[in-house]
Amino acid sequence: MFNLKRGIIPCRETVLEGGLYVELGKKRRIGRIFRSDGRAVIVPMDHAVAVGSIEGLRDMTSTMGELVKSQADAVLVHIGVARSVDINGLGLIVHVSGATRLTEAPNWKAQVSSVKDAIRIGADAVSVQINVGSSHEQKMLETFSRIAEKCNDYGVPLLAMMYPRGPGIKDEHGYEAVGHAVRLGYEIGADIIQTNYTGDPESFQRVVHEAPLTCWI
Repeated sequence: MFNLKRGIIPCRETVLEGGLYVELGKKRRIGRIFRSDGRAVIVPMDHAVAVGSIEGLRDMTSTMGELVKSQADAVLVHIGVARSVDINGLGLIVHVSGATRLTEAPNWKAQVSSVKDAIRIGADAVSVQINVGSSHEQKMLETFSRIAEKCNDYGVPLLAMMYPRGPGIKDEHGYEAVGHAVRLGYEIGADIIQTNYTGDPESFQRVVHEAPLTCWI
């Protein structure tokens, strides 16, 4: 993951920092994820919930140690990993959405942990996934609204994984679908958005312009 754009998030009682307007609590936490130039290398390690134990995620302690040595900036994990593995030296993003590939509805990402629990273990941000266009989109939007409210209450940055996935999506990496997903994330209150890459810098730059937020892939 890497930062492709820094935008402006206008809100009450905000502080300007690195191109982002953020509340004070969010400002401090974002500073533990992003470098002073606004860039970051963030390693997602949440895949075992969906697909089971895989190479690279079996020995999480060893993998975390290697990431610290590699000078990665942050990791994205589920709360069980965050509780049991030493993540000192890395920014911590706790993913609160999940579903396995074994279910009949793998695109329906349910809430599997709370913002409060994420804060208790020192999370610098919380992430939630919405599969835009899926048959359970409305349920995920409702979940997002509850999580966003808690993040705002506690001053925690909210990363929205906005992926076009569903029966009506012709091209999950196309500009129209990705642009719509990104704009949706902006409209409903995300602080940071993660989405699919559209395949070339020009079309993705158009996507980035859909929302004045930090957007990464």
